[in-house]
Amino acid sequence: MAKAKISQEEVNEICNQLLNVEQTEPQIRNVRAMLGAGSNSTISRMIDVWNQSRPKAMADAEVLDASIIKAINNLIANQVNAGLSNIRIDYQRIVEDKNDALAENKRFSSAIKDQEIELIKMREMNTELKVRCDLLQQSCNNMESELSANATNLLKMENELKHITDEYSSALEKLMAYESKQAEFLKLRDQLTAIQGQLKTQRQLEELLQTQH
Repeated sequence: MAKAKISQEEVNEICNQLLNVEQTEPQIRNVRAMLGAGSNSTISRMIDVWNQSRPKAMADAEVLDASIIKAINNLIANQVNAGLSNIRIDYQRIVEDKNDALAENKRFSSAIKDQEIELIKMREMNTELKVRCDLLQQSCNNMESELSANATNLLKMENELKHITDEYSSALEKLMAYESKQAEFLKLRDQLTAIQGQLKTQRQLEELLQTQH
């Protein structure tokens, strides 16, 4: 019976399987065992042919691997550049937002500071007005004490004092909100001074009359 013929392609396939799958170096014995045919000399010659073709195949694989690696590197580089560009844009936006927030905070702080200064001024003005009001009240009290000694003009002076007290109360409320109303209080003070002058003149006249009697 004729021996079965083997081909170079069969030997190449078995050698590649032994090397890549089974991690075994192809030799005459294991190649022949897988073929099930072929002489040792024929198998040896075909293994030599396969070995001669290996450097080219490996070189082609290395070129292919290098191309794949280059393509992957280019893809990664493009993605990294795109990511860096987006990061730069986001960072720039964050910096701008931060600067806007700082500017707004600065304006807000400045406005609060101005309001605090204005509040301090209003408190000082209110304190000053309160002092003036206390002085006016004290003057009114002094006038009332002096008027109580004069029985003849007591009713008239009480009415005048009531009128002055009403004007004083109204002026006091306005003084707490409006600085421009100070002139009205000064006017009231002048009126009180005039009344005191009138009382002084009246007392002088009474003393003069008493001296004449």
